[in-house]
Amino acid sequence: MKTPRTVTLVQKCGGQFVYFGLKRGILDILAQVDKMIMSVNLFVNVDGLPLFKSSGLEFWPVMCSFDKYDPFVVPLYCGFGKPKYVYTFLEQFVDEYNKLETVSIAEPLQNRQHAQNP
Repeated sequence: MKTPRTVTLVQKCGGQFVYFGLKRGILDILAQVDKMIMSVNLFVNVDGLPLFKSSGLEFWPVMCSFDKYDPFVVPLYCGFGKPKYVYTFLEQFVDEYNKLETVSIAEPLQNRQHAQNP
């Protein structure tokens, strides 16, 4: 898996926010799978994680998974308490999800596999 070495943090919802991408997370997993997967039933979980007992600093990741594969983070918020605006926190994720629901992502995967196995 290719872990990003740098990320772009933005100020959002009263804290810091980074968006890794739903499509990128799915493609990273599919690139490591030997079998053909025709569809993905996505499981989504959002929950806050306190970072320290002595402060209100929390991580709020949106974690996704499918089949038996490890979960991956799509967006991640870090701030004091919950993100202030849930709509703004989830907006990119929901927009990308809605687009992927109607579009195949197989072509980028096939191109990636051909590049690795010429």
